[in-house]
Amino acid sequence: MMKHLLKPTLLAASLALAFSFVAPDAHAQPPKKIRDLTAASSLSGTDIFEVTVDPDGTPASRKATITQIGEWLDSVTMTLTGKTIDGGSNTLSNIGQSSITNLVSDLAAKQAADATLTALAGLTTGADKLPYFTGSDAVATADFTAFARTLLDDADAATARATLGITSPQESLTAVVDASGNDSTGTVGDPSKPYLTIQAALDDLLAAPSTFEMRTLRVRTLAATESVTIQEYPGYLFLDLLPGYSNMGNFSELTVTWDAGGGHSINLYLRGEMGNLTAPGQFVNLVGVEQAKVQNIVITDGSLAESNAGGSLQAAGPLLLSGNIYGYGAAGDMSTPGVPGKSVNLGNDVKWTGGGNSIQLGGGSDGGAGGGSAGTVTISGNASVGGQNSNMFLISNLDWNTDAKTGIVQYNRTSTDTLTATSTQLGGYVELPMPGVYLLFGHVNLQFAAATFSSSRTMTLKFRRINNTAADVGGPSLTLPTQITSSQTRSLGSCMMPLGIYVTPRSGDRIAIFGDVSVVPSAGSADVVGLSITSFKAS
Repeated sequence: MMKHLLKPTLLAASLALAFSFVAPDAHAQPPKKIRDLTAASSLSGTDIFEVTVDPDGTPASRKATITQIGEWLDSVTMTLTGKTIDGGSNTLSNIGQSSITNLVSDLAAKQAADATLTALAGLTTGADKLPYFTGSDAVATADFTAFARTLLDDADAATARATLGITSPQESLTAVVDASGNDSTGTVGDPSKPYLTIQAALDDLLAAPSTFEMRTLRVRTLAATESVTIQEYPGYLFLDLLPGYSNMGNFSELTVTWDAGGGHSINLYLRGEMGNLTAPGQFVNLVGVEQAKVQNIVITDGSLAESNAGGSLQAAGPLLLSGNIYGYGAAGDMSTPGVPGKSVNLGNDVKWTGGGNSIQLGGGSDGGAGGGSAGTVTISGNASVGGQNSNMFLISNLDWNTDAKTGIVQYNRTSTDTLTATSTQLGGYVELPMPGVYLLFGHVNLQFAAATFSSSRTMTLKFRRINNTAADVGGPSLTLPTQITSSQTRSLGSCMMPLGIYVTPRSGDRIAIFGDVSVVPSAGSADVVGLSITSFKAS
């Protein structure tokens, strides 16, 4: 009676698997034979089979254990053709590199299955290069310098400005003058490195590259009296003359020279006291900040070749004008008539002392083709003018409490309105008392309240009729850039709107100021903290 006797066919297959593939050198053992198996006097639970006859016919009783078969199979090399290996949860390990050479070759260049990875792999890389996408599955490299990396890792705008060496957007275009300064080491944007002279500071300040239009000259103390010359500047210039700056010298005169290719205009904001302002043939927008004083103002044309029929003075306060105002047109010649005299508009909070001084706005003389007409003076808002006298040119002796105030209507507001992306009425309005031609004057005080603009946006202010069929009126609107700011709180000063001319056939039209910002700040706000509207009936 045989225990665990296998069927002959199964026995043969098992023996073949166990013995026929034993490598000659495996474990330095010779091939196994059935007769080498342990005599089968008894079987245990782990024995696989029992044989009773050797293949050569020799009677025997042998058994093979699982451990024996495993040891023999561990040294077997098999060639599998058309077979499937089902590993299940098992792991193939200890496979030599030479055994997978063909597999590596077969997998080479198989990356083309992903076009993005193929594009990246095709780049020529190098030090200080950064890959970027130029289209779908299309890449290129750009220079990525060590300095650029120091800026890229900055967590916020303040840190980035520190990396760039600037403290804030507005300070980046500020030049400081001090009696202890040095023109050779003075630096725009660094208050710790002041200039000695106004001339050197303004030369560098106006030449500094920037898209930010407001540039500030801050004079702490002046070592000696200076007369300064600059060329036309199309942006905004703030002369911040601090109290006591003139203990050792005065800012005696600022001359703005003619630029044949320029726009012949200058926007000048002033805090403190200065001497004369000379800007031949220019349109001068002069705005006082807090407390400002200018002596003589000259906008007379330099010559017929350097003349500007649009030259004029618009002044807004608080501002004291203590001298003469000259605005003659250039003399004509045989082919060109004389140029008209300039116009002067004295607006809100402007005081001209008059007295022995004069406003002279004569037209250019006739050189054969005709003379120029005289200029005009407009007194608007709450501007005040000193006593009239015989030296006054082109201003008849008026009763300023009656005639000059006829047809003047004014509205003032000091509360706050926040600009939004939708054009909205700011405050109240002026109501025109009768039909006629009116001049419209507007001042708006703007400020940022912790405002953050990631890109420069546009603030727009305009006159608009709010009844009798609402419509924009008066002419061009005032547009101002916000520039890029980060949590900035500061005043933008008093902004004068372009002079509006409005004609109405009826009484009762109501005119207001509307404002908006093209894109609201991501944080904080752009606010109107005060405004005034003045209408003056011209005819």
